[in-house]
Amino acid sequence: MTKDEVIAELSAYTGRFPREAVETATAIWSEIAGDMVTALEYAAANPVELANDPDAMLHTYAMYLCAEKRETRALAPILRAMSCPDPWALDALFGDTLTDAAGRIVASLFTGDVQPIQELIENREADEFSRGQGIVALTALVVNKRLEREVFIAYLRELFETRLEREPSQVWTAAVDAAAELAAGELEPAVTKAYEEGLLTGVFDSPESPLSKLTTDVDAAMDALNWKPRYTLIEDTVIPRGGGGEAQQQKRVSAGPRVLSRFACDLIRRRRRNSIARLRHSPTNTKGLQVASTAGTSYT
Repeated sequence: MTKDEVIAELSAYTGRFPREAVETATAIWSEIAGDMVTALEYAAANPVELANDPDAMLHTYAMYLCAEKRETRALAPILRAMSCPDPWALDALFGDTLTDAAGRIVASLFTGDVQPIQELIENREADEFSRGQGIVALTALVVNKRLEREVFIAYLRELFETRLEREPSQVWTAAVDAAAELAAGELEPAVTKAYEEGLLTGVFDSPESPLSKLTTDVDAAMDALNWKPRYTLIEDTVIPRGGGGEAQQQKRVSAGPRVLSRFACDLIRRRRRNSIARLRHSPTNTKGLQVASTAGTSYT
């Protein structure tokens, strides 16, 4: 396939996983990388317009491909897109990718500078789930030894004490979850206070109480995190041939594949359609962004 054929194949939903196009994209990455970054820059600049087209998929594939290839130029536009203040447009733009993989994608594109990720976490205009994924990204960086555990825990302390608004949100839940995952016992008073003030929302991944996890052995906690899929980096956008699945492979590097299976694409598209329907129900959203026209979207 040529570069133009790959882009055309990845640009629109077809009801199947475009394996050949994805494999070709990785094979000719030096030729196509700029186009993938451009697709993400377009998404970041035009979130409502792009969200209005439920069949647009190039930005979704671009996120995973750039993450797999460690194309760090993609980090800035992805963070801008995640900072979209319109919750319906954000949901339509990302679909399940926002909560299922955005943190891993951001961690995979880490440049060594935590400030852009911190700006997302502390952005009070951004969606609370996007902000929470920023915390997941930093946790993943600790797990993958790209960020010092002590540095992140010090930042969590700052979030608890001064940097987060004291209002219930998913951001607080993500911050407490991160402290628990890292067995940050030194943060127990701050976590307890967050509980007492009712700042946490949502459900934790583990049935074990975060408060009890804070006091577990640090080495054991860190070792356990090495096997949690939500903290793995994106390693392979293509589903491994022959199947097998994560339960059988049981390796951290295998957690990246399968995220863009046909089933996953269907979920993304269906969720985006539902969000678009909600967008069209009202001429404007709560942040005052106008709903874009339904005309086809061009990435060029």
